[in-house]
Amino acid sequence: MDKNNPKILFVDDDKILLESFKMVFRKGYSLETCSSPIKALKLLERGKRYAVIISDMRMPGMDGIEFLRRAADIDGDAMRIMLTGYADLETAMAAVNSGKVSHFLTKPCPSANLKEAIDTCIVSYRDHTETEDNEEEQPTPLNRLIGVSEKTARLRTMIHRLGQVDATVLFTGESGTGKSLAAEILHEISDRKKKPFVRVNCPSLSPGVFGAELFGSVRGAYTGSVRDATGRFSVAEGGSILLDEIGDIPLEMQSKLLQVIERKEFERVGDHKTITCNVRIIAATNADLEQFVAQGKFRMDLFYRLNVMHLELSPLRERREDIPLLTKAFLAELAKQFGKQSFDISDNAMKTLLRHDWPGNIRELKHSLERGATLCSRGIIRTEDLPSALHSDSVAPTAPDGEVVSEWDILLDALKEAGWNKARAARKLGISRSSIYRRIKAAGIPNKEFMD
Repeated sequence: MDKNNPKILFVDDDKILLESFKMVFRKGYSLETCSSPIKALKLLERGKRYAVIISDMRMPGMDGIEFLRRAADIDGDAMRIMLTGYADLETAMAAVNSGKVSHFLTKPCPSANLKEAIDTCIVSYRDHTETEDNEEEQPTPLNRLIGVSEKTARLRTMIHRLGQVDATVLFTGESGTGKSLAAEILHEISDRKKKPFVRVNCPSLSPGVFGAELFGSVRGAYTGSVRDATGRFSVAEGGSILLDEIGDIPLEMQSKLLQVIERKEFERVGDHKTITCNVRIIAATNADLEQFVAQGKFRMDLFYRLNVMHLELSPLRERREDIPLLTKAFLAELAKQFGKQSFDISDNAMKTLLRHDWPGNIRELKHSLERGATLCSRGIIRTEDLPSALHSDSVAPTAPDGEVVSEWDILLDALKEAGWNKARAARKLGISRSSIYRRIKAAGIPNKEFMD
């Protein structure tokens, strides 16, 4: 299958609905329809491949869950969407949680919602099946995601892909992993980059004025309201809005947010006039929203509308190989901030950074280096300049040969993976070509012909 023209298969026993689907999606998509799940399985068994398979829930001979489960067994790469009535919601949840269904949509399903789900599925499909072109230049904003680990590289790739579509995105991960930065970068590489990027720190808004802050209010809408107020969604018109720590939104406001996502409209507090909006919603949280749903603290329908595309940012302890480059970048920032020519870090201090578990993640690393830069002498951060909590760790992470992971190891690995092409290695590391030449020389890495 041509990955630049991914195929879509829509399976439903309602032939009128299939014809309607063909009309709505006749432009921009390569699609096929089938009125029988059994016939659709035969297509897959004969080798037909699709990027996205869409199925109705209730069909004669085989239900949608069974069909999509068997389709997944034949072709695990295809992304799967199920259409269901509200009565089937609980069963559909089980299908989603089993991993056999990527998205589910309730009937009647607006074509805009189905298009959004299809587009995000195509993004995921391409990520699963395409090999990255090593020569491809990444957009500049993505270079702000610093690191050489596989997890950081994958995050860059996914954000790059999501910048090409307009789907809702949910960033999750521990505090300090960079969710807000990831959201900002996503906005900067999207078609909305020239419009506002508005951050909303949900925990900082009191429940009494939450609606007014998000959607605006009219004079007299509540006690102390002496004039009309513009909400954050209006400010973000045409751009993106980041709802940070989305789990802290009051339960009574969640239905209004759901209305904005599904209908692209809202009403100001104290007003009955409907306002349409064109805003991309990006959500972020360090909480377990599925657990919140189970506890009745978060609406299930809102969770699944926010969770159209879910990216989890890994904690720093799971990608320690990113620490040297993050350290270099932070030290360069601190040198500018302190008006110094440069800061450096001793080998022992770097080993201390590498063996720490970083419960505060990247934010904790940055603050630790800021403390070190404040206390160090002659511009060199030593172990004793770092926070005492870092000194208590005793075991350093090791490479396969038993040595502590160093920048030498990281440079060498990048060069090997790039086939000793320095330009490719530089792109992998997120640094310039001239920078990698300087680092290779400083690290004393010999030329390829002198190595085993």
